Amino acid sequence: MDAAVLDLYAGTGALALEALSRGAARAVLVDDAPAAVAACEANVEATGFGAAARVRRAPATAFVAGPPPPEAPFALVLVDPPYDVASDEVPAVLAGLTRPGWLSGHARVVVETASGDPPPEAPPGLDVRSRRRYGDTLLSTLGPVPGS
Repeated sequence: MDAAVLDLYAGTGALALEALSRGAARAVLVDDAPAAVAACEANVEATGFGAAARVRRAPATAFVAGPPPPEAPFALVLVDPPYDVASDEVPAVLAGLTRPGWLSGHARVVVETASGDPPPEAPPGLDVRSRRRYGDTLLSTLGPVPGS
């Protein structure tokens, strides 16, 4: 599988590393907290995925506002912000991902938010594929609109 994964708000990097262990070809882990970046780097090293994973320290909104990294386009994007910033940042993150070069035509963008918060709206270029509630968590899966 030649899939690329983008893990925004990576924390420990567990989600991206799990994707790599299941066959993803490469991953970019992004977080702006120094402790999270250190944890990601340590976990990439410990799992032996150093050749396939790259850790970047940046706010997610700023990262997707820039040019797509060389690993793009991404087949899977994981957006798991702290619940207290999700409603403020998720719309900008999703809008950034709709710019050319970020997503493959079959991409899935999985957004985790608090189940009590309004679900993230799909910006032009993305459709909501599913929404599932798990206790206090809402997982929204979005994908590119065909032909966009």
